[in-house]
Amino acid sequence: MSETSHETEGPTGVVLAGGYSRRFGERDKALARLDGRPLLARVVARLAEVADRVVVNCRADQREAFADALDSSAGFDSAATPVRFVADPVPDRGPLFGFRTALREVGTETCALAACDCPFLDPRLLSDLAERLADDPDADVAAVRTGDRLRPTQAVYRTAAARRACDALLDDGEGRLSALFDRLDARVVPAEAVGGDAARSLFDVDTPADRERAAEMLDRETSAERGDGTPREREPGVAARR
Repeated sequence: MSETSHETEGPTGVVLAGGYSRRFGERDKALARLDGRPLLARVVARLAEVADRVVVNCRADQREAFADALDSSAGFDSAATPVRFVADPVPDRGPLFGFRTALREVGTETCALAACDCPFLDPRLLSDLAERLADDPDADVAAVRTGDRLRPTQAVYRTAAARRACDALLDDGEGRLSALFDRLDARVVPAEAVGGDAARSLFDVDTPADRERAAEMLDRETSAERGDGTPREREPGVAARR
C-alpha cells in the first residue's frame, strides 16, 4: 500500500509549464490567449475546481509573467486558490524533472497533474479519477487510457509514490513522464468510462494551428448555445482558417 502523508484533504493541483514551447514559436504558449485568457489561467482556474491549492512548475524567468497572467485574468480568484510557482533548479530538463520539482512543494496525500496547454481541462474528469484512486488503496495513480496509451497528465497521483518514482527514473537517466507507469501501480480508466468529456479535456495546444483549432471549437460551442450559427468575434492574433 502506498505511503500516506499527514494531510488527508483533496488533491493539490500541479501544472507543468516550464518548457520552451519550441513548436509554438517565439512566444511562451502558456501565455497565449484563448477567448481573451492565457492558457495557463484557464488551466489553473479549472484545476481550482477540484483543488484547494495549485503548484505551477516553471523556469525562473517565467515566474513574473506567469504571476501577472493569473493576477490579470478574469475568472480566477487567486485569494480563494493559493498558487505557488516553483522553478526548476536546472531549466528545460523535461516534464519528469519538472514534476519532481513540483512534488517537493506538495503536502497533500494526492495531487492532480495537468499540463499548461490543455484549455478545456475538465474538472469532472479529475474528480472522477480522484474518487477512483481513493477507492483503490493499492493504486499509486488513476489515469485515463486512450487507445493503447495511458495519459500521465490529467491523472491523479499518490504524492509519496510519485516522488519515489520520479527520483528512481531520473537517477536512471529517464526523462519521459510516461515512464512513471513503469514504476507505479495504475488504476486504469478507459476514456469512454471516465467522467466528463475526455476527448475535449485532453486536447492540447502545441502549435499555433492547435490554438486556432481551439478557438474554432469555442466558436462552434458558442454558436450552438445561441442557436444562430453566428461565430463570435475572434481574439486578436488568431487567424480564420482558410
